[in-house]
Amino acid sequence: MRVTVGQLSEQRVRDFCPKTAEFEERLSEIAAGVPRKGRSPQRWGMDVHTAMHHGLRRQYGTASSVVRSELSVVENLVRPYGTAGSTRLDIYHRVEGTDTICAYDIKTGTTGLSAAQAARIDATAHAFGQRSGNIANPRVLVIELRRTP
Repeated sequence: MRVTVGQLSEQRVRDFCPKTAEFEERLSEIAAGVPRKGRSPQRWGMDVHTAMHHGLRRQYGTASSVVRSELSVVENLVRPYGTAGSTRLDIYHRVEGTDTICAYDIKTGTTGLSAAQAARIDATAHAFGQRSGNIANPRVLVIELRRTP
C-alpha cells in the first residue's frame, strides 16, 4: 500500500470523487434548514449530521454498496453508531467502476480535519473497502466537507 498525503485542487477532488458537489450542496441546504436558536454549536452540528444521514439513506438506501453514511467501524466491521473505539465514516462513497473510495468528514464548526483524524479515516476506509467492497488496494481520498455560506 502506498500512502500519499497532500491537498488536491477542488477540480481534482471532483474528478476522483464525482459526488462531491452533490454532497456539498446537500450539506449547505441541510445546514441552512436546521435552526441554530436554542442549540449549542455541538448540538447543531449533531443535528446537521443526523439530517444529512437521513437524507442520504432516503436517496441511496440502507444497504447501498455505493454510498453509506454515519458508519461506526471497528476492526473493519460496521458496529452500532457510536461504539467505543470505533472510527466514524460520515460519508463513505465507493466510486463505481473504480478502486476509489471517497471518505467525507463533515465539519460544521471552526475546527478543521486534523492530520491524525485524516489518517484514522483513511486507514478505516481502506480496510473497510477491502473487506466489504472487495477492493484489493483501494485508493482513498479523505475529504473535509463543509457547508458553503
